[in-house]
Amino acid sequence: MRLAERILAARRAKGWSQEELAQQSGLSLRTVQRIENGESKPRLHSLRVLAETLALPLTDLTEERSESSGPAEIDWAVLWRINFISALAALLPPLNIAIPLFLQRRLQLDDQTLRASQRIVSLHILWSILLLLAIIIAPYLSFYLTGQVNVGHFPLLLAVHFGGVFVVFLVAFRLSRWIREENLSELLRLPSLLGK
Repeated sequence: MRLAERILAARRAKGWSQEELAQQSGLSLRTVQRIENGESKPRLHSLRVLAETLALPLTDLTEERSESSGPAEIDWAVLWRINFISALAALLPPLNIAIPLFLQRRLQLDDQTLRASQRIVSLHILWSILLLLAIIIAPYLSFYLTGQVNVGHFPLLLAVHFGGVFVVFLVAFRLSRWIREENLSELLRLPSLLGK
């Protein structure tokens, strides 16, 4: 029996809904749903909490996890680093793409980790293109609307750039949440400009 089926059967045996299991275990409802649907591989902490809440031996839940960890194992730490470096290097836009691409080649990532990291880098490429367009268009738009190129005493280009960097940090925060939750399905929904 698969891990998701074991957890589902144990929850139903207790007569709990997914919401009740989430409340009893302290895990989020979305985490419980992803585990039961087999959308993501739960972390050891989540397995411990579920085993304790459902009164199951931990080995029942961890045996399958160790059996299934093979060559397709995702290196979440590498994905976190690539996301962090891309966000930090957004202050100098070409670096937010060049450094992660260099890391991808240097680390020789397995197929799944490479696919997820390509999507993270693709998102940063798309954002860099949009930021460049905003920097090009902003002075013309400002001059057309106000008759001035600068906003007060602060150069408009810097305002646009730092606004863009702020958005990059927000996106990187969201990505880091998916990485922390080991939510591969959300990462693979991102567009990919670099491969499969």
